[in-house]
Amino acid sequence: MKNEARHRPKVLCVDDEPPLLRSLRWLLRGEFDVVVASDGAQALALLGAQRFDVLLSDQCMPGMCGTELLRQAREASPHTVRLLLAGYADFSSVVFALNEGDVFRCISKPWNDARLLRHVQDAARLSRLTRLAWSDFQDTGADADSPVRHEEVLLVQADAELGRACDQACARRAPAPARLLRAQDMADALTLLAQRQPAVLVLQQCGDPRGTLELVRAAKRRTPALSVVLASASHDAAALQQLINEGLIYHYLCLPAHGAHLALVIDNAIERHLVLRRQPRWLARKRRPPPDETRLGLEPQRETAPRRHRRHWLLRWWPDTDEG
Repeated sequence: MKNEARHRPKVLCVDDEPPLLRSLRWLLRGEFDVVVASDGAQALALLGAQRFDVLLSDQCMPGMCGTELLRQAREASPHTVRLLLAGYADFSSVVFALNEGDVFRCISKPWNDARLLRHVQDAARLSRLTRLAWSDFQDTGADADSPVRHEEVLLVQADAELGRACDQACARRAPAPARLLRAQDMADALTLLAQRQPAVLVLQQCGDPRGTLELVRAAKRRTPALSVVLASASHDAAALQQLINEGLIYHYLCLPAHGAHLALVIDNAIERHLVLRRQPRWLARKRRPPPDETRLGLEPQRETAPRRHRRHWLLRWWPDTDEG
């Protein structure tokens, strides 16, 4: 018991409102060692000095907003799983939190205590597992004698422009180009998913939004390690937040897409898939039933250039285990 107490997960809570910090400390103190910070600069200093399993940050803070803190925390402490609290999250903030901050969950305020506690529990467990997984991936992935594998990318209901960008992106992958599979519609995609095991699903949002959401859910049920890239030119912050909180999406791609940008997204998505594929015990957990359906559509926004975040992408993915 003493040994267990010494190794309790450590959570950093960041908010400029002392009453909210007190509430978070009270909620989490039974299972976690809780440290608090009143702004982003103080949080980054703590992340540089101590090891944290979870970062839980408010979005609206003076000086540095929560999404910018998540972005910098991703660089400073990549194995710290990041969660965002937001009373209101506009679409651009949700996209930034996903693509740049690698957010694990976006939690609305006021929060539900039981649900928030469950999210932090899952995040802490994921942080511990990813540290082990990345070490294992480095050990086994660096073997020069391992055969080169051509990973597969499944492109669904894409227009000609996105198809060309995906062709270029797959051809650029090193050390071996990725094989591009194409599906014209949902039915074709499900057939290919039953026959093959692609590493990445690139899905262009069009037609019935509910059908898109159902395809992603079906694909993740069949292949939990699949990295999903959603490409779209319309916007719905609530729907994107739902995808994040169900652990369904890896990256949001603003259309029109460019080959060089997409190549980096696909390369990182494949690497994420490879680590998840090595850890099937993580993927066997029961997913919670999805919440009520919401519309899924997304609006053009300025694309931010992705960077190579090796060992960072896994931190967001963890299937919820029960309803909430």
